[in-house]
Amino acid sequence: AVVSTQSTGMGKEILLIRHGQGDHNVHFAAGRVQEGISLRDPGLNEEGIKQATNLGIQLKNTLLERGFKLDLIVSSPMRRTLMTTDNVFGQQPDYPVVISPLPTEMGHGGCDYGSARSVISREFPHRDFSSLAEEWWYVEETQEHVSQSSKLFSISNIIK
Repeated sequence: AVVSTQSTGMGKEILLIRHGQGDHNVHFAAGRVQEGISLRDPGLNEEGIKQATNLGIQLKNTLLERGFKLDLIVSSPMRRTLMTTDNVFGQQPDYPVVISPLPTEMGHGGCDYGSARSVISREFPHRDFSSLAEEWWYVEETQEHVSQSSKLFSISNIIK
């Protein structure tokens, strides 16, 4: 998991966390791109769970103790991001968790295609998926769609 903080210019800071390692990442690193792409909505592997758990400990011991005020958690509905959220913040954090497809990666293969809402909601019953369509991901996502999504996913629309 990778962490970055950025100022919004509106008196808020954003803590960005990239998901922990999944099996698709292992395939990519070993040059087995097709094997990585072919994995549909992979979760975290053992190393990814360790990364996310350690990040949760690190955040509690550093950023949050230094006064970084966390108001909201936003996660994509991808299995690996939901697992990262749970392992970093716990299943019932003290802050609201919003599940949104807008920060999801472009669909270049199965690893970037999500699971149906009915499937993912059974795996993560402690999360609210009611705002998602049953098939919420974009199979043929274009750069234009990403640009539009990033405008919709502006900080002013999420953090009030």
